[in-house]
Amino acid sequence: MSQHVSETCNESDGLWLPLTEYSVKSGVSLSTIRRKIKSNRIQYRLEKGRYLILFDDNRIESAPPVIKMESRPKPTPRLVERAETTPGMESVRMVSDAFEHALKEKDERIRLLEKRNKESEDRLKELQLLIRVLEEKFAVRY
Repeated sequence: MSQHVSETCNESDGLWLPLTEYSVKSGVSLSTIRRKIKSNRIQYRLEKGRYLILFDDNRIESAPPVIKMESRPKPTPRLVERAETTPGMESVRMVSDAFEHALKEKDERIRLLEKRNKESEDRLKELQLLIRVLEEKFAVRY
């Protein structure tokens, strides 16, 4: 079994996070994190069968910029026609189609998560209002 990176690290400079939380905060994909663990290029520890990654704001890799769907360039019909007539380009077209499909699925997922986020924010506001009303009614502060 691999040991974590042998560099000495001050654990007070960071926070040990599970893989998914580290992925969200750092912008690094789960598969990349797992590859870094396997190759000992990231500080980690194993607790109760779960990997924890040392999150340090100062050492985090910068994530690539997010490209919105509206700003993605659309292929021109002329290029698509030429690609379909060139020998051996069938596989390129298939990969391109698969990539476009994946982008559409990701955009749908983003829209769903944005909707859930909005619903959660609304629910939180309702609960905050309820707390204020109850505190005023019973003259109690928690």
